[in-house]
Amino acid sequence: MRRRGRGVMRRPRCYFCSVDALIVVLAVFAMSSCLGSEARRMPVRYLVPTGYVGWIKIEFDVSNAPALPVKDHYLVCQIPTSGKLQTSSDIQFGVAKDEYYYYSAESQQALKVTQSGGGGMIWAGFNGQELDANKNVVQTYLQFFVGSEDEYRTHIGPPGPKNAGPIER
Repeated sequence: MRRRGRGVMRRPRCYFCSVDALIVVLAVFAMSSCLGSEARRMPVRYLVPTGYVGWIKIEFDVSNAPALPVKDHYLVCQIPTSGKLQTSSDIQFGVAKDEYYYYSAESQQALKVTQSGGGGMIWAGFNGQELDANKNVVQTYLQFFVGSEDEYRTHIGPPGPKNAGPIER
Protein backbone atom coordinates (compact mmCIF):
# COMPACT_ATOMS: atom_id res chain seq x y z
CA MET A 1 0.00 0.00 0.00
CA ARG A 2 1.16 3.45 -0.69
CA ARG A 3 1.52 6.01 2.00
CA ARG A 4 -0.11 9.29 1.70
CA GLY A 5 0.70 11.86 4.25
CA ARG A 6 0.76 10.31 7.70
CA GLY A 7 -1.82 7.56 7.30
CA VAL A 8 -2.07 4.43 5.30
CA MET A 9 -4.22 4.57 2.22
CA ARG A 10 -6.89 1.93 2.51
CA ARG A 11 -8.74 0.19 -0.22
CA PRO A 12 -12.40 1.10 -0.52
CA ARG A 13 -14.42 -1.23 1.65
CA CYS A 14 -16.90 -3.49 -0.15
CA TYR A 15 -20.16 -2.84 1.71
CA PHE A 16 -21.83 -6.00 0.45
CA CYS A 17 -18.99 -8.08 1.81
CA SER A 18 -19.39 -6.86 5.38
CA VAL A 19 -20.99 -8.95 8.08
CA ASP A 20 -23.60 -6.24 8.76
CA ALA A 21 -24.77 -6.29 5.17
CA LEU A 22 -24.95 -10.07 5.18
CA ILE A 23 -27.18 -9.99 8.27
CA VAL A 24 -29.48 -7.42 6.64
CA VAL A 25 -29.75 -9.47 3.44
CA LEU A 26 -30.52 -12.66 5.38
CA ALA A 27 -33.15 -10.88 7.51
CA VAL A 28 -34.89 -9.47 4.42
CA PHE A 29 -34.85 -12.91 2.78
CA ALA A 30 -36.28 -14.57 5.91
CA MET A 31 -39.06 -11.99 6.24
CA SER A 32 -40.03 -12.20 2.57
CA SER A 33 -40.16 -15.99 2.66
CA CYS A 34 -42.40 -15.89 5.75
CA LEU A 35 -44.76 -13.39 4.14
CA GLY A 36 -45.12 -15.52 1.05
CA SER A 37 -45.75 -18.74 2.96
CA GLU A 38 -49.33 -17.99 4.00
CA ALA A 39 -51.77 -20.55 2.64
CA ARG A 40 -53.81 -19.34 -0.31
CA ARG A 41 -57.42 -20.25 -0.94
CA MET A 42 -59.95 -19.55 -3.64
CA PRO A 43 -61.63 -16.19 -3.02
CA VAL A 44 -65.34 -16.07 -2.21
CA ARG A 45 -67.98 -13.77 -3.66
CA TYR A 46 -70.75 -13.32 -1.08
CA LEU A 47 -74.08 -12.31 -2.59
CA VAL A 48 -76.42 -10.90 0.07
CA PRO A 49 -80.07 -10.02 -0.68
CA THR A 50 -80.43 -6.26 -1.28
CA GLY A 51 -81.30 -4.42 1.93
CA TYR A 52 -80.44 -7.36 4.20
CA VAL A 53 -79.14 -6.35 7.65
CA GLY A 54 -78.20 -9.00 10.18
CA TRP A 55 -76.01 -12.02 10.85
CA ILE A 56 -75.12 -14.39 8.01
CA LYS A 57 -74.26 -18.01 8.75
CA ILE A 58 -72.78 -20.43 6.22
CA GLU A 59 -72.70 -24.09 7.28
CA PHE A 60 -70.13 -26.29 5.53
CA ASP A 61 -69.93 -30.07 4.96
CA VAL A 62 -73.73 -30.52 5.02
CA SER A 63 -74.11 -33.88 3.26
CA ASN A 64 -77.32 -33.31 1.27
CA ALA A 65 -76.72 -29.61 0.45
CA PRO A 66 -75.39 -28.40 -2.94
CA ALA A 67 -71.72 -27.57 -3.43
CA LEU A 68 -70.73 -23.92 -3.85
CA PRO A 69 -70.56 -22.97 -7.53
CA VAL A 70 -67.44 -21.41 -9.02
CA LYS A 71 -67.77 -18.38 -11.30
CA ASP A 72 -64.90 -16.25 -12.63
CA HIS A 73 -62.46 -17.99 -10.26
CA TYR A 74 -64.60 -17.20 -7.18
CA LEU A 75 -66.60 -19.53 -4.97
CA VAL A 76 -70.09 -18.04 -4.92
CA CYS A 77 -72.14 -17.93 -1.71
CA GLN A 78 -75.61 -16.70 -2.66
CA ILE A 79 -77.23 -16.02 0.69
CA PRO A 80 -80.99 -16.63 0.97
CA THR A 81 -83.28 -14.10 2.70
CA SER A 82 -83.13 -16.27 5.85
CA GLY A 83 -79.42 -15.37 6.21
CA LYS A 84 -78.45 -19.05 6.50
CA LEU A 85 -76.74 -20.99 3.70
CA GLN A 86 -75.86 -24.68 3.80
CA THR A 87 -73.32 -26.25 1.46
CA SER A 88 -71.65 -29.62 1.03
CA SER A 89 -68.39 -27.79 0.21
CA ASP A 90 -65.54 -27.80 2.71
CA ILE A 91 -64.55 -24.57 4.42
CA GLN A 92 -61.26 -23.25 3.04
CA PHE A 93 -58.67 -21.50 5.16
CA GLY A 94 -56.00 -19.11 3.98
CA VAL A 95 -55.51 -15.74 2.36
CA ALA A 96 -57.75 -14.42 -0.42
CA LYS A 97 -59.49 -11.21 -1.43
CA ASP A 98 -63.18 -11.90 -0.93
CA GLU A 99 -65.95 -9.73 -2.35
CA TYR A 100 -69.32 -8.80 -0.84
CA TYR A 101 -72.37 -7.59 -2.78
CA TYR A 102 -76.00 -6.78 -2.27
CA TYR A 103 -77.81 -8.54 -5.12
CA SER A 104 -81.22 -8.55 -6.75
CA ALA A 105 -82.51 -9.99 -10.00
CA GLU A 106 -81.48 -6.75 -11.74
CA SER A 107 -78.17 -5.74 -10.17
CA GLN A 108 -75.28 -6.16 -7.78
CA GLN A 109 -73.94 -3.40 -5.50
CA ALA A 110 -70.53 -3.77 -3.83
CA LEU A 111 -70.52 -3.65 -0.03
CA LYS A 112 -67.60 -1.85 1.60
CA VAL A 113 -65.33 -3.70 4.00
CA THR A 114 -63.59 -1.16 6.26
CA GLN A 115 -62.17 -0.59 9.69
CA SER A 116 -64.23 1.15 12.36
CA GLY A 117 -65.29 4.62 11.26
CA GLY A 118 -64.84 3.86 7.56
CA GLY A 119 -68.48 3.46 6.56
CA GLY A 120 -68.24 -0.29 5.92
CA MET A 121 -71.09 -2.80 5.79
CA ILE A 122 -69.28 -6.09 6.65
CA TRP A 123 -68.32 -6.80 10.27
CA ALA A 124 -66.99 -9.45 12.64
CA GLY A 125 -66.25 -12.31 10.25
CA PHE A 126 -65.33 -15.49 12.13
CA ASN A 127 -65.50 -19.25 11.73
CA GLY A 128 -66.04 -22.00 14.24
CA GLN A 129 -67.17 -25.52 14.93
CA GLU A 130 -70.02 -26.92 16.95
CA LEU A 131 -69.03 -30.05 18.88
CA ASP A 132 -71.10 -32.86 20.36
CA ALA A 133 -70.67 -34.25 23.91
CA ASN A 134 -67.77 -36.44 22.72
CA LYS A 135 -66.04 -33.43 21.14
CA ASN A 136 -66.76 -34.63 17.61
CA VAL A 137 -67.33 -31.89 15.04
CA VAL A 138 -71.04 -31.60 14.32
CA GLN A 139 -70.91 -28.44 12.24
CA THR A 140 -68.29 -26.13 10.71
CA TYR A 141 -69.52 -22.62 9.99
CA LEU A 142 -68.58 -19.09 9.02
CA GLN A 143 -70.45 -16.00 10.22
CA PHE A 144 -70.36 -12.27 9.58
CA PHE A 145 -72.61 -9.26 10.07
CA VAL A 146 -74.03 -7.12 7.26
CA GLY A 147 -75.13 -3.60 8.14
CA SER A 148 -73.85 -0.22 9.28
CA GLU A 149 -71.35 0.03 12.11
CA ASP A 150 -74.09 1.35 14.41
CA GLU A 151 -76.36 -1.59 13.54
CA TYR A 152 -73.49 -4.00 14.14
CA ARG A 153 -72.69 -2.48 17.54
CA THR A 154 -76.36 -2.76 18.52
CA HIS A 155 -76.51 -6.47 17.58
CA ILE A 156 -73.01 -7.74 18.43
CA GLY A 157 -74.13 -9.66 21.55
CA PRO A 158 -71.92 -12.00 23.58
CA PRO A 159 -69.00 -13.94 22.05
CA GLY A 160 -69.83 -17.13 20.18
CA PRO A 161 -72.20 -18.25 17.44
CA LYS A 162 -74.93 -15.80 16.44
CA ASN A 163 -78.50 -16.43 15.31
CA ALA A 164 -78.58 -16.01 11.55
CA GLY A 165 -81.29 -13.91 10.03
CA PRO A 166 -82.32 -10.37 9.29
CA ILE A 167 -82.73 -8.00 12.22
CA GLU A 168 -85.80 -5.95 13.02
CA ARG A 169 -85.19 -2.30 12.11
